[in-house]
Amino acid sequence: MSKTISELIDKTLEKINIPSRDEVEKLQKKLIVLSARIKKLEEASESKE
Repeated sequence: MSKTISELIDKTLEKINIPSRDEVEKLQKKLIVLSARIKKLEEASESKE
């Protein structure tokens, strides 16, 4: 029963354009990776100056 409730909640959130927990977690991981890449680029740029 809890699975069907969870599915109903997911579908409702999707209809009102609110990301699911999984989507938010995926985005958070991507942001961490991108932040690390930007930091490396900034450090490389600063060392060349």
